[in-house]
Formats: sequence, C-alpha cells, structure tokens
Amino acid sequence: MSKKTTNWKYFTKHGCKSRIRFEYGYVSPKKVMRDSKALPPYVALTHIVQCVSTRGRWETSEWGVASEVRVEKYFPELLPLVRWHLSYLKTGPLHYIENAIYWWEMVHGLDRFKSYYKEGDISNKSPKVAREIFLRHIVFGAVEGDIAENPAEMPRETLVRWLLARQADLVIALRKDCDPICQPSE
Repeated sequence: MSKKTTNWKYFTKHGCKSRIRFEYGYVSPKKVMRDSKALPPYVALTHIVQCVSTRGRWETSEWGVASEVRVEKYFPELLPLVRWHLSYLKTGPLHYIENAIYWWEMVHGLDRFKSYYKEGDISNKSPKVAREIFLRHIVFGAVEGDIAENPAEMPRETLVRWLLARQADLVIALRKDCDPICQPSE
C-alpha cells in the first residue's frame, strides 16, 4: 500500500504563480503505537500548494488535508476520497464511535470540556455546526438506509447501537468508493 501523487496543476493566487498537487491512497503507517501494535492502514488525501518566491523558487505556501472545494476544482476524480480521509480500511472513520459521541454531545449542549476551550476555539461549535460535523464524521448517507434515520436526535445508547450496526456496511461503502482510485495499477 502506498500513496499516489497527482501531477501539478498551475494557477495564479494573489498575483503569484502557484501550483497544487494531491497525495492520496491507502497508507500503512511505519510508526508503532505504544503497545507495540502496528497502526492499521487508512485512506489519506492531502494537498500541497507552492508559490514562486521573489527569488524564482517554488516555496510551499500551504499543505494538509485536501478540502472538497480544492479537490472538485483541480482533481474531481478524487472527490470520492474526501469523505473517507483518515478512515481505516477495516473499521471506518478514525475514532468512529468516540468522535461521533463527542460531536453528538456538542449538538445537545453536553460539552464536558467547555472549560478547556477559548471563545472561538475550533471545538467551540454551535449545535448547528456540531451537527454538520457529526454527520460528516459518521459519513452519513454512505450506507443504504441512512436517510431514513436521524442519528443526531437518537438517545446516546441507541446511537451507539446504530453506529455499531452500520459499521460493516460503512467499510463496504468505503472500499467501493476508494478501491477504484487507490488500488495499485496493474
């Protein structure tokens, strides 16, 4: 398993000649967790933007997770990967249950960590924004039958059971979306 890299696409940003490319694919981390288990393979989709400096050299101006807007503009064929970034190939989204519960709590105003965050902090979200993040995290809509449910309004125990019940189908959807793009070419 390894990442693939797109070709550079060129554009002008704030009057600066710029270029962008994406790295994507199934990643098998070389790092080992504290308990000596290897980290499982996951889906990755990142980007790098470079701009020509005043000296005429390409310098990196931004990098990181690829936004849906950028992917759609420059490499729309990679769009299916956006919703699966940092999802494990065998279990789905990173910290699937834990993060779902965290954002569910934020939707319901049950943030146990309020005292840790400053006003405007990334984790201080309105219930409406928290709901959007919650639904994005659980990749709502990826599994047949999702639309008939309203997981943000389920009681916590029901939500956990529902998340666990759909997890295998979620992984099947991940592989259906990602395998055609990420599998090595023969």
